[in-house]
Amino acid sequence: MTRGLFSFLIFLGIVSLAWSFGDNYPPGEWYELIRKPSWIPPIWLSRPLWVFLYLSMAVAAWQAWEEKHPLSGRAVSWWLGMLLLNGAWIWLLFGFFSPGLALIDLSVLLIVISATIRLFKRVKPSAATLLTPYLVWVSYLWFLNLSIWWMNGGGLGVTDFLH
Repeated sequence: MTRGLFSFLIFLGIVSLAWSFGDNYPPGEWYELIRKPSWIPPIWLSRPLWVFLYLSMAVAAWQAWEEKHPLSGRAVSWWLGMLLLNGAWIWLLFGFFSPGLALIDLSVLLIVISATIRLFKRVKPSAATLLTPYLVWVSYLWFLNLSIWWMNGGGLGVTDFLH
């Protein structure tokens, strides 16, 4: 196996771990009971969209890593932080039942995605381009999360959202 293929498989494995973590916290009964805006996407769209986004993230990180640029390591470190914040958002919203804390996490995540894209652009522009759909999706999720938080009276804990 070539070195490039091996490193790609590593990045694919990392996003697979992130995916499997998120699968532990699906929307459940709590999510069905809270108020949501009419423009929320259907649940069936989530899986194929996240497959595309995670694959794009894996390829982007792999490209940045393989470029052997002085900023490659830093860029991939930010990418890893991005994945951790993404997992935290899933847990905060669907595991901890806290749209307020999830919104704070998404706000930080948007900053980290933007910084990662800037670093990737310096290392390998195509890697930055691959992260753009993720930035767009997380921006949409931020507005969706804000709407859910607002429609359910604000607050940070699970008891604030059960009516």
